[in-house]
Amino acid sequence: MNQDVIFDGFNGVSRLDLWVLCLKITATGITTTLLILLAVFTLSLRKHGQSERWAAYHFILASLFATLYIGGDTMVRISVAMGDAQEVLITYRLILSAIVLSVAAYINLSWALEPERTVFRGAILAVYGGTVAVAALVWVNHPALIIASDAITVKGSAVYADYGAGAPVFFALCLTLFAVVCLRLTRLAYRVGSAMAWRLTVLAVVVLFATGVHDALRELEIVSSPVGLLSLAYACFQVGAFGVLAMHYSRTLQDRQHQNRKLRRLTDAVTRDANSGLFTRGHLENSLNQLGTAARGGLLFIDLDRFKMINDRFGHSCGDELIRAVADRIRSNMRDGDIPCRWGGDEFVVYLPGTDFEMLQALTHRLQQTFRTIALANAADAEISVSMGFAELSDGDWHLTLERADQAMYHAKHAGRDRLVIAPQQMPADSTPAARRSALAARG
Repeated sequence: MNQDVIFDGFNGVSRLDLWVLCLKITATGITTTLLILLAVFTLSLRKHGQSERWAAYHFILASLFATLYIGGDTMVRISVAMGDAQEVLITYRLILSAIVLSVAAYINLSWALEPERTVFRGAILAVYGGTVAVAALVWVNHPALIIASDAITVKGSAVYADYGAGAPVFFALCLTLFAVVCLRLTRLAYRVGSAMAWRLTVLAVVVLFATGVHDALRELEIVSSPVGLLSLAYACFQVGAFGVLAMHYSRTLQDRQHQNRKLRRLTDAVTRDANSGLFTRGHLENSLNQLGTAARGGLLFIDLDRFKMINDRFGHSCGDELIRAVADRIRSNMRDGDIPCRWGGDEFVVYLPGTDFEMLQALTHRLQQTFRTIALANAADAEISVSMGFAELSDGDWHLTLERADQAMYHAKHAGRDRLVIAPQQMPADSTPAARRSALAARG
């Protein structure tokens, strides 16, 4: 491409030019680093399935376009400082395109951060599509459009394109959209941040808008200024926006954790027994019903020996203390996936998925040993033991399995208590409902 370069008063590199160039190189490094950090942060959101990642996607695009703008502006100044202004217009077009595309990304970001707003994908695509169309006009030479020709003018250390009649409209549109975005982000910062964060955000958007107006008037040669400030303000704005976004995520995470804690408390109130802290009977029933025929392992039925005698002799408070102590020891010996529950009174049922004979023997041995170590405050001479019955889930119906575990536990009591009995695969012949009711009544 043959490019006309007009040098109008170019007098080399001044000390001010060097300082500004250093600042712009630093700003380019800051925005590039911010872009990398944001990409890593967004990847972590995606791995954890967070819905906020869509806002992060828009911010990544905004940071990418901002980095292209700041880096392109830096390259233009480096080219001028080196006295080589050839092919600068390509970078100039890239700068102008990046400005309008970054505005689109910030518009969609501000929508994504509004919790009460539902934004349709079509609206998001329309914003990006419209700005891409405007950005494409930058690459077309025509006196009525943004760039009239390939000519550029160098004045001092500043570079000016040959703008067409549409350039003022282009810059006015960008400034208007920037003002809308700044206003929305300021409101967001007021909601999610502290008063200091909100004041800093207001300062950042005011500086960004003021430098945007300054550079737009400078590009149109309405204001004579040796230095363009928008790229520096843009870098500061990017850092501030990242801070606001981080505060938004932090507050969202705190709210979510608070809601999860409330949900856990409500869930525990429904699924946990108040005295023992184990799951309720209803929770175990619902869990087994959901598993259906897919349930594997078995059911362990645990019943305290001579619990009625302890209650009668030492009082109900001592009995409650014993229930809590037994429940603590059951819970401490469970694996992930086991479901221990208080079935009722002094009875406990544990769903043991994937348990073989050796694991069952080891578990019940540990339980028996730890139950014997229970020392009640007001019943030091009380002997604590349990009778246990286990049945494998092979009936196709967990209710039948529970009956077999119940019967096995009943046989453990009649065999001398303080032991485990494993139920046979089939129910005993005398295991009628009447027999089971009489067995339950005879327990001690």
